[in-house]
Amino acid sequence: MSTNRQAQILTIDDEKAIRTSFSNYLEDLDYEVLTAKDGEIGLDLFKEHDPDLVLVDLRMPKLDGLDVLKEINNISPDTPLIVVSGTGKIQDAIEAVRRGAWDYIMKPIENMSVLSHAIKQSLEKASLIEENKEYQKNLEKKVEKRTKKLKESNQKLKEINKRLQRIAETTQELSLYKSVKNFAKKFLKEISNIVNASGGSIYFIKKDGLHLAHTLDSNHVPEFIPYPLNKDTVYYHVIENKESLAVQNIKHRKFKSSNWSEYNNPSFMALPIKNKAGEIKGVISLHDKNDPPFSKIDHRTGELLASYSYETLRAVQNSEALIRSKENLRSTMENTSDTIMRINQEGKILYINSSHSNFNQRLEKGDSLYEIIPKEDRDNVHEKLTNVFNKGSHEEFEIKINNGKSTWYINKVGPIKSHGEINAATFISTEITKQKKIEQQLQKELEEKKVLLEEVHHRVKNNLNVIKSLINLQERNVSSKQEALDAFQESKSRIQTIALVHELLYSTDDFSKINMKKYINDLTRMQHRIHEASTKIEWEVVSQEVKLDLNRAIPCGLIINELITNSMKYAFQNKHSGEIRVELNRIKNGKSLELIVADNGVGFSTEMESEDSDTLGLKLIEILTDQIDGELEVQQERGTVFKIVFPI
Repeated sequence: MSTNRQAQILTIDDEKAIRTSFSNYLEDLDYEVLTAKDGEIGLDLFKEHDPDLVLVDLRMPKLDGLDVLKEINNISPDTPLIVVSGTGKIQDAIEAVRRGAWDYIMKPIENMSVLSHAIKQSLEKASLIEENKEYQKNLEKKVEKRTKKLKESNQKLKEINKRLQRIAETTQELSLYKSVKNFAKKFLKEISNIVNASGGSIYFIKKDGLHLAHTLDSNHVPEFIPYPLNKDTVYYHVIENKESLAVQNIKHRKFKSSNWSEYNNPSFMALPIKNKAGEIKGVISLHDKNDPPFSKIDHRTGELLASYSYETLRAVQNSEALIRSKENLRSTMENTSDTIMRINQEGKILYINSSHSNFNQRLEKGDSLYEIIPKEDRDNVHEKLTNVFNKGSHEEFEIKINNGKSTWYINKVGPIKSHGEINAATFISTEITKQKKIEQQLQKELEEKKVLLEEVHHRVKNNLNVIKSLINLQERNVSSKQEALDAFQESKSRIQTIALVHELLYSTDDFSKINMKKYINDLTRMQHRIHEASTKIEWEVVSQEVKLDLNRAIPCGLIINELITNSMKYAFQNKHSGEIRVELNRIKNGKSLELIVADNGVGFSTEMESEDSDTLGLKLIEILTDQIDGELEVQQERGTVFKIVFPI
């Protein structure tokens, strides 16, 4: 919730003057205001609009303020409720607070800043309440999410430990293994048997820490030990000093555990796995639960096996990486809709992925590439293939195949070398029909935009001429300084009316149509700002969703501007308030529009009603009505009503 213009305030008071006063004051503070003359209407508006704050009187007909407070508080306990009452009874204030009021202000309010301060404080308090609830909600979600992740991690750890325990023993030589995990399992089992260890683990070193490859103590060691390592641990000692460690009784050496748990065995060995350059690539840890402890011979044997293991491990890692790379490549090729081929220099297909869907036909190994290339493109394709095989270049070209419909493809060809010689080429074809259509559509839209911009430029020029003509007409009627100032203000208003059309035009993607509903609302707001100091006007704007081109929108806007200006000049003389209504609706089955501008002022004078009146505004209205092929009707009913009917 915020205290800017987006905040909506509902005022419930049976006195119209108070409602109007509050509404005008709060709207000047950029609040959106709803008003209700009694409690029942107020509750209906609250249920419909869910305002951000409610101002309510206590003594009202039909439904008093205390009942309104109770009902709103039941519906929305977090909505700020401020009582504005003139009863002056302490019991009323206490009862209002008991029923949910956030603040209590006495009427009459001599300083309206008291009201704005109370509203601001209440909105800020409501915002804090809302933020606190949202924070609590997010916190609960985070806790739930983290709990779920912990459960998933624990479940994954149990599955991995279970899988490690079930790996079958193998009698193959370590150098024949294709999986690092299986290698680690076999190697750890062999070294444990040789030195008579009852448990142990192998960790490989990576950038972020130690990663478990295999363990015989799956319930006591973590799968990952992050950097930095604790300096008092066995693993830190081995990696930092680049030497093995053998301890007959680990408790006497005061080593801390490297994140393992329930480790009570006295005899322990930690052996570094080194490459030829002496860099540590992993650590083997072994322990014995039984007497006797590890001997010096056991230690030396473990060191020899650890030093021997790295070259074998590297071969296994390379083999595993190669297999994984081949599997990934084949999976990618066999699951793409693009056509991927290996061809010879004559264009014969040596391999093609089974999932290809290009060229509107199935190709098989042994087919010729040229069978699907259009005749007009074969020489160009042959030239490209020749460059690939003779020069080792990479070629790219587009072809269009017509087989009931036009289909575009982009094709990339590159050399495949074996022992330094080019013996084949890759041919990758991707359909780009959609991209081509999009490109063509964008080009078409660009041309249309250019035409529209030229049209807008032409219309702007015409509108400037209209402005010039209006000023010339106004100049003829000026005979005094005051008339000159009035004429200047009216010309300014007309120019703003035309400029407003262009503001709306440039704020949308459609350069050819104006949203008349928004245009009329903006136009009346502009007039309100111009005349708000002279007379308090209640504006009513009713318009259907109608879009007009500039040739009709500008005359309509000028007509509305002139009629409102006339109302402000003549309709409310010696009056402090009034009402102006503007309507635009479809009639005659939507084939015509009816524009109505009405006021509840004093009506036309005899001078104004005369057909030969030289009033520029009325003449301009008649000219503009003819310009849109409209018919003008003037009625004198509780003021003045102008009706203009014109075809769409």
